[in-house]
Amino acid sequence: MALLRQRFVNSKGFIGGAIDFLSDGDVDHTETDSGTGWLGAHDIGGIQNRPYDYMTPSREFVFSVEIPDDIYQSGMTKAMAQIGTLYNFGAILGIEFHIPSLTQKGRKICSQFGYDVARLMNLRPLNEMATNPWDVTPMALMLSPIWTKLEKHTGGF
Repeated sequence: MALLRQRFVNSKGFIGGAIDFLSDGDVDHTETDSGTGWLGAHDIGGIQNRPYDYMTPSREFVFSVEIPDDIYQSGMTKAMAQIGTLYNFGAILGIEFHIPSLTQKGRKICSQFGYDVARLMNLRPLNEMATNPWDVTPMALMLSPIWTKLEKHTGGF
């Protein structure tokens, strides 16, 4: 069995601040442990695999769940293939104004990418009949019951 690790953080910057304000959540960003760094979508650079020490968040949660090796390898290969995908600024506006059609097809926000990674691992993070992946906030994804182990928590609630 392989271990899928997902990190949820409170970060600095305009987009992080906007997400804090819009979602009223304890976290504003999420990313996946790729085995070589944190794989996630950022406003600058889109989906990238960044070094583990690229950010010192003010709040951090790292959760994990066991995944069968073959599913993990296949899913991580597909996730890594998305490096370079542009950021979905339209989804942020869509969440703010409750207009899902503002999403930009072919682009992703961090929680949309995290949701997609979970689906690549055959996990069902949220009720698919009630939400679209581009409408998921980092906090909503963090509250999903799929995360079976809390590995790290810093910065309070």
